[in-house]
Amino acid sequence: RGADRIICLGDLATLGPQPREVIARLRELDCPGIMGNHDAALLQPEAAEHFHIAPPLIPTLNWCAEQLDETDLAFLSKLVPTGEIPLAPRASLKCYHGSPFSNTDNIFPQTPEEELRRCFGNLHAAVFAGGHTHIAMVRPYHDALVVNPGSVGCPFAAIPPPGGVPALLPWAEYAEVMLQD
Repeated sequence: RGADRIICLGDLATLGPQPREVIARLRELDCPGIMGNHDAALLQPEAAEHFHIAPPLIPTLNWCAEQLDETDLAFLSKLVPTGEIPLAPRASLKCYHGSPFSNTDNIFPQTPEEELRRCFGNLHAAVFAGGHTHIAMVRPYHDALVVNPGSVGCPFAAIPPPGGVPALLPWAEYAEVMLQD
C-alpha cells in the first residue's frame, strides 16, 4: 500500500549506527519531522541530561552527534515541536513527540485520564500521535484516538527503569492511520 503522507515523530538519528544516513533518507523523502528530546540533545549534546537522556545512553548520543555535519544539524534544527495534518473537513491528526506541550512527557496505555487532560489541554483532534516512549499503543481519549507507532529503528520492549537502558525489539514498529469516509 502507498502512503499519502509520512511524518516522523522525533528521535530521528540517535542510538543507531547510521545517523547521517537516516537524516539523508528523511531529506530525500521530504518527510516532515517533529523535534524529539534526542534530536534536541543532538543539537546541544552538552545538555543531554536536561533533555532526559539516560546517562548510559549519553556516550552513544555523543558519538551520533560527532557523525553529523552542518547540513545534518541544520535539518534537525528545522524540526518543529508539533504538527497538525487535516484529515477531513473537521478532523485532524495532531503530531508531537512526548505531548503537544513537552517532548519529554510520557503517554502510555495506562496513563490516567487526568494526566491526558494535562497533556492535551483544550486541543481537539481525531487522532493524537506521539512518540517518545518508543512503545507502540493505541487508546481512546474522549472521541479521539491516541496513537504511538513505536519506533522504526529503535522500538523498546518495555519501559526502561529510571536511568536504565531500554531493551530493544528486533523489528521495526510503525502505524498506518487510515481515514474512511
